[in-house]
Amino acid sequence: MQGRAVVKTFGGTGRAHRAFRTATDEFTDVFHRFVRGLAGIAAGMQTLLSPPFVLLAVLTGGTALINGGRMPPADLLPFLPLGLGLTAPVAALGHGFDDMRAAHQALRRIRDVLAVPPLPQPARPAPSG
Repeated sequence: MQGRAVVKTFGGTGRAHRAFRTATDEFTDVFHRFVRGLAGIAAGMQTLLSPPFVLLAVLTGGTALINGGRMPPADLLPFLPLGLGLTAPVAALGHGFDDMRAAHQALRRIRDVLAVPPLPQPARPAPSG
């Protein structure tokens, strides 16, 4: 915003607008590719950590163990609520790691912005208008 008077003075409004438009289009393309790549992974993790899927896995595994004679049927009962109770904390851990990664990326971007030296200020600012 500080350089808009200079851009207007030298007739660079159209060029600056095109450069901004190109940069935003490129960012949008990169962002869409990034999100598309993660969408499948996120959907898979949500499915694996969903209570119905965990319940089905515990019941399937427990039934196989019971049918194989390796476990009495009564031993399956404690695993049903335990399996269902673990889905939310494990999902929360995953979201916590995502939040930490996003926070580190944001911190890096903030540091990059703060490392940019300020533009020199003129001794006498030009009148606006």
